Amino acid sequence: MINNYIQNLIQRLLEVNTLLATPPAHSELTIKDVSVLVSFLRDYQDTNRFIDSAEQQAEDNVSVLKEVLPALQTVLRTLQTIDLSVWQTVSFEAIVNDYLKPLEDEYETAKNISTDLWRDYQAKSNRLDYHPFDDAEFKQLDAECDAAKQAYDSAHAITKEKYNVWQQEQMRCAYASCFKISHLQVLIIKMQQITECIATDIADLI
Repeated sequence: MINNYIQNLIQRLLEVNTLLATPPAHSELTIKDVSVLVSFLRDYQDTNRFIDSAEQQAEDNVSVLKEVLPALQTVLRTLQTIDLSVWQTVSFEAIVNDYLKPLEDEYETAKNISTDLWRDYQAKSNRLDYHPFDDAEFKQLDAECDAAKQAYDSAHAITKEKYNVWQQEQMRCAYASCFKISHLQVLIIKMQQITECIATDIADLI
């Protein structure tokens, strides 16, 4: 059997090829589109893993490696024939910012609601401090204070959740913000060179 690394590499390259060959309009590019390219670069930029995997496959079953190698070479060559001029004008940072902005807005909205509820709770709590326990209004004001605190606690939990989502997505997309299509081109050329070397090395093994 072919090892999973090479099998997955071919499948991922096919996904990259499909996207690059039929790019959506710039305004229609989504973070999902960007993720296809960025995650491929992130997952396969360490070409030593590719070399190690091919060497292991050669040891396990070189005939299988010989069979699958043409498919890998084909998909790599196909990628290099795609016109990437449209992609070279894409601002990946802008796409990431457009994706993150609604998440930031949701957090800011939740924070403002939470802040207003905190102020309301503090105002009621301060008023309560000036009422003696046996005051006729104390019981009612105490109940209002408890309700205000509960409302704030609920809003604060939502705010915290919105903030965590925003921050997590910022971290997840950080690599995409500085991505350039030229980074991918360099990797593909290197992979093609490695694949050709592998083909040469195993040509006479069986």
